[in-house]
Amino acid sequence: MQTNQLLLMRIKYRLKLLLRSLGFRIGLGKRWLENRYGERILVFHGIDTVGETRFNSRYLSQDYFEELLCYFSRHFNILSLEDFYAGKFREGVLNIALTFDDGLQNNFQLAIPLLKKYRIPATFFITVPTEQDFIWPDFLDLVSFYTDKKEVRFRDKIWRLNRKREFVSGGITLKNYCRTLEHEAIKPLYGIFSEEWKQISPGHTLYWKLLSADQIRDISNNDLFTIGGHGVNHSSLIHVSPVSVANEIVTGKATLEQITGKPVDDFAFPFGDYNDEAAGIAISAGYSRLLLVDKLKNQSAHGAMRERFVVNPYISKKHFIACLLKGSYR
Repeated sequence: MQTNQLLLMRIKYRLKLLLRSLGFRIGLGKRWLENRYGERILVFHGIDTVGETRFNSRYLSQDYFEELLCYFSRHFNILSLEDFYAGKFREGVLNIALTFDDGLQNNFQLAIPLLKKYRIPATFFITVPTEQDFIWPDFLDLVSFYTDKKEVRFRDKIWRLNRKREFVSGGITLKNYCRTLEHEAIKPLYGIFSEEWKQISPGHTLYWKLLSADQIRDISNNDLFTIGGHGVNHSSLIHVSPVSVANEIVTGKATLEQITGKPVDDFAFPFGDYNDEAAGIAISAGYSRLLLVDKLKNQSAHGAMRERFVVNPYISKKHFIACLLKGSYR
């Protein structure tokens, strides 16, 4: 029953997106684009040159990103995250703050020049792994797409590659399974796909390489930008041990503060996954602003928490703006 309900919800969601797209094509979308009061924190991940969506849904092209920035600048009130939390909103327009998750080097190369051009503030939530210069979800996305392997054995399970270029076992994707694991348990995958990584990583740095310490410092030194924490290994903090949760939050914060020489007050939960325990540890560690994705359960439980609106790379700019104004893709 739950599976059928989930399938029905997906069908309804896609049908609504289709109908809205058709509405724009036949000229019915003007009303949907009327500016109105609202408060939204946007979350971006990667920026590339083409808007690649074969590996995952986290990339926008630099050209499209600039189109969005241009529209935002003309129509919306754009605030820093600190001012957003302080409630420095304007009436009658949409008030937005921009954030970027993961700390990818492409943010420095392709996003920041445009943010500087339009004088738009942004907060960058940065992952700071100690053993490699990538995070495991990006590694798995890339090797799954390019591997010639049809199946692999991992943690006593056989994982078979499907048509979507995802490894699956028992109806669960390898990526979702890894989301439930400690990073130490994920690390054997680096050996399983080591040959693939050697071949593909040099030509795909836009899709995995993280910011260097010098780049983080450079971003931090610009008054437009703020550095925030995003953990050490991009672990889901609702699945790992309390010790690992503390390490992700505390060590990540200390590392960024050492690099920047400044307090780091903002934290974004990897995958948006959180519980009261993780939120409490983050507050105790000194974070004053906690960012999710789009599933805040109870804002009154932690006043520091805010939802964010994920940018959808599969729909047109007008369609996205309409959904942003509405505050929902549904």
